[in-house]
Amino acid sequence: MLLRLSFSSEGRARIQDLATASLLTRSGTSRVVERLAHAGYVERLDAEEDGRGSYAVLTKAGRQHFQDAARQHVALVRRAFLRHFTPQELETMASFWKRLEPGQAAETPTKPPRQRSAPRRPKKPGRSAR
Repeated sequence: MLLRLSFSSEGRARIQDLATASLLTRSGTSRVVERLAHAGYVERLDAEEDGRGSYAVLTKAGRQHFQDAARQHVALVRRAFLRHFTPQELETMASFWKRLEPGQAAETPTKPPRQRSAPRRPKKPGRSAR
């Protein structure tokens, strides 16, 4: 949730929109927001425009917590994963990830390459097909 809120405009999003963008139900998302609010990372505000929904709003403490966690995550990924590749291999991987950026879908191949099936074993003499 903190990731989505940090990337949203003004650090806020409707809880329903957060649920739609995640694998959680609306009630599951609402419970996560409540726990984050209890920790001081978000504020829950009523939606003034319709009075039905509510917003999760990232607090200063929530933004700081997310930034700290993101730094630790990047350090872990570098240590556990990226250090095993050469600069050229990292450039190749980067070109693959670029395909996932918005607006790059047209460059993505429409069909995966055809894979050859494994060679069949010869049938044993005297056995009939079922």
